[in-house]
Amino acid sequence: MLLDVDNIFMNFGGIAALKGISFSVPEGQVVSVIGPNGAGKTTLFNIVTGFQKPTAGQVRFAGSVVTGLLPHRIAKHGLIRTFQKTEVFPALTVMECVRIGLLNNFQPSLFSVLTGKAEVAAFVKNSVLEVADILEMVGLHSKSEYLAQELSYGEQRLLEIAVGLAARPRLLLLDEPSSGLNAEESSRFSTLVRRLQKQKITIVLVEHNMNVVMGVSDQIVVVHHGEKIAEGTPEAVSQNRDVIKAYLGREWVTDAVG
Repeated sequence: MLLDVDNIFMNFGGIAALKGISFSVPEGQVVSVIGPNGAGKTTLFNIVTGFQKPTAGQVRFAGSVVTGLLPHRIAKHGLIRTFQKTEVFPALTVMECVRIGLLNNFQPSLFSVLTGKAEVAAFVKNSVLEVADILEMVGLHSKSEYLAQELSYGEQRLLEIAVGLAARPRLLLLDEPSSGLNAEESSRFSTLVRRLQKQKITIVLVEHNMNVVMGVSDQIVVVHHGEKIAEGTPEAVSQNRDVIKAYLGREWVTDAVG
C-alpha cells in the first residue's frame, strides 16, 4: 500500500474528533473520503500531511512512518495536498505560481542564485516547458500570463492543483476540490482526475459532490462523528444503509454508478 492510516485518534481537549480511523490507499487508485460537515475529514488530512499531530495512531507513506513530521518534510516524500480554502499567490502570474511548486524538488543555495550558477539557469529554462505541460493538462495554458487573482474561482481551484502537480507528487490529497464549481467545471475536474490517474498519480479526495465521488473513485471511505462507518467500492457504499442514513439520504447507484 502507498498510504496506510492506522488507528488514528485526535482529541481537542475533551472532544474526540477522530476515533480510531484506519484505511489504506493502494498505489494508482483514487480514494474518496466522504461524510457530513464536522465528521473529521479535514482533520484527518491535516494529520496525514503533518499539519497536526494525532493523539494516537500512525501514518505510513511508501513504507516509511511520517507521523509527526513537518509538512515540508512529508512533501519531500511526494505526499502533496491542496486546501479546502483556495490558496494561491494573487499577485503572481499563473506560470509563476506553478513554478513555485517545482521548488519542492529543487532548492538551490542563495549563493547559487546570486552568482547565476548554471544549475539555476537550467532550472529556469526547463521550468518553462514543465510548467507549460502542467497548465495544458489542467486547462489553464491560455491563462499562463494572467495574474492568479484575475482567474475565476473555478480556475483558481485548478491552479492550486497545478501547483501541487508541479511538486511531482506520488500521492495527491485534494480537500474539497470541486467546492464552488458549476456542473461543467465539476465535469472537467472529473476528467482531470482520470487523466492524472492514468499518469500513475495516486489521489485521495475529501469531497461533497457525490457525482464527482461516484464517477472517479475506486474506493470510498465514509466518516461520521470521527468514526469510519463504511469502506468499499462506490457501488457498495452507495447502497450501505448506515451511509444512506448518516449522509447520502438516498441510494446513488442508479444516478452515478449504474
